[in-house]
Amino acid sequence: MRPGAAQLSRTCFDQHVDFPARAPGDLSNFSMTELESRFVRPFYLDMMGTNVLRLADERRADLIAVGRTATAGDVRSLLRVGAWRNEVMGAWFSLAVPAELISSELIAALSHSGGSLTAPPLAAVASIVAGRAALPAMRDYINRMLDPLRRDGSEAVVAAGLQLLGADPIVPAPPDARRVFRDLRQFAIGLRTAFSAR
Repeated sequence: MRPGAAQLSRTCFDQHVDFPARAPGDLSNFSMTELESRFVRPFYLDMMGTNVLRLADERRADLIAVGRTATAGDVRSLLRVGAWRNEVMGAWFSLAVPAELISSELIAALSHSGGSLTAPPLAAVASIVAGRAALPAMRDYINRMLDPLRRDGSEAVVAAGLQLLGADPIVPAPPDARRVFRDLRQFAIGLRTAFSAR
């Protein structure tokens, strides 16, 4: 195990990841389009990894209000950009648009996910939006994460998703990983319902 790997694994399951707040108007090192300023910047810290499991009610209300304005084109753009912040929010906003319009982009984003900040949300949402069609992307992700230098605990969460969808989990999905995946998926189901209640 590489130095710090245990810390990364714990981050995936039970630590809130937070970054220093920016001063109002400070956009240094953060190039934003109008789409990013509306759908990404206000929410990504709360929605990355497993942070969403501790989302405050007022933040959830803000997310729902903004999500109800998302179009399939907006979501496709977020998922295609290749930036982790956009992909996380593209995953969650995928629940606000018809599945058939964005499932292929969602699956592609999961296929090339970089780790614990994006993979758990992408896998949870893909299990709902794409169902078993997401299995190859989930397997690809886990196989890439088998490299000891890449493991961060998220592979177990995605393995729990495979297991929930009735497939071989490839790597063990311990109880914590199954709980995290179940909770993320349950949050996603609730969010999808809230988005559609316009």
